[in-house]
Amino acid sequence: MKNIKNLAAVILLSFFVFTACNKTKDVKPSEDAESQAENVKTSKEDSLKKARKKQWEEAMAKYPKIKISAQPLPFQDVKEHDMAVINQPDDLAIVSAKEAALADDDLVLGIVLNGKAIAYPIAYLAGREVVNDLVNGDKNLVATWCPISGTARMLLGDDEAQSFDFGSALHNNNLLIVDRQTSSTWSQIAAESILGPLKGKKIGIYPSQQSTWKYWLAKHPETLIMGVPKKSPRKYVYRTYGPGQERPKVRPTQHNTSLLGIGFTDGEDQLFLPFSSLGQDPVSVKLNGKSIRVSYDNEGMTAWAEDAQGNPIDGLLAYNWAWKGFYANSRVYDGK
Repeated sequence: MKNIKNLAAVILLSFFVFTACNKTKDVKPSEDAESQAENVKTSKEDSLKKARKKQWEEAMAKYPKIKISAQPLPFQDVKEHDMAVINQPDDLAIVSAKEAALADDDLVLGIVLNGKAIAYPIAYLAGREVVNDLVNGDKNLVATWCPISGTARMLLGDDEAQSFDFGSALHNNNLLIVDRQTSSTWSQIAAESILGPLKGKKIGIYPSQQSTWKYWLAKHPETLIMGVPKKSPRKYVYRTYGPGQERPKVRPTQHNTSLLGIGFTDGEDQLFLPFSSLGQDPVSVKLNGKSIRVSYDNEGMTAWAEDAQGNPIDGLLAYNWAWKGFYANSRVYDGK
């Protein structure tokens, strides 16, 4: 009887060994190694994200806060939270082209003020996104840049809201700034206060042009350059992907011109012209019943518009999805 039990145990053990060996044969060593490597990679990426989030939260803890319903980070859902307001030093100064160390295809935000051309390298603006220019005249010039929507714009402060700081949240995936006088929060694309004592008020816009440095320098050889003394411009990146799209593994260092265009508003009328619909020759279009002429320079990565008398019309270069985020009913020019 004892021998029979021993024999049964041996048979049962043999069955388990045989089954395990067959299962092991089904798993390819290379696939198993690849799976383990992928799990390790995912774990490292998750740890890095958590570390970055913690670092960001710790950095934001020291700044004053404003309670706001907005996006804490790009492409996230809107939620009520405490938005940090980060003071931006007003230390811009005139620098030489050599000091600015600009490449031909670097972007600038250019204006002409009292007959004087001034370029604001976006390589400098990228580290701040809002800069108060207290150097050039008595105007409250506020240079802004949003890398998410690809929008550079020169705003004008007034007696109520004279200077601005960076708001660490977004409205429709676009830059928010906060004035120092009333602590009202403003949207760059809407050019309007969305929160605070001045809610609903529009902010002034000074005519400007976003282009490559090579283009601006050719048009304005005597241009001044506004930069940060003793600080090298940093290489900036573009968010050339829109909401719902997968983030590229390598951040692009150039605009994706297939997404870029120029937008205009006049009263209740809005118009967006994709770069892909523009060519070498200017096009005539209607904006709120008035004729405007839109020109495009492919190499300069820019577009601009004039009215029938040749006066500049304020336009905003932006990614198509960013423009639609603010002007859902905007007309889109299709080249016809």
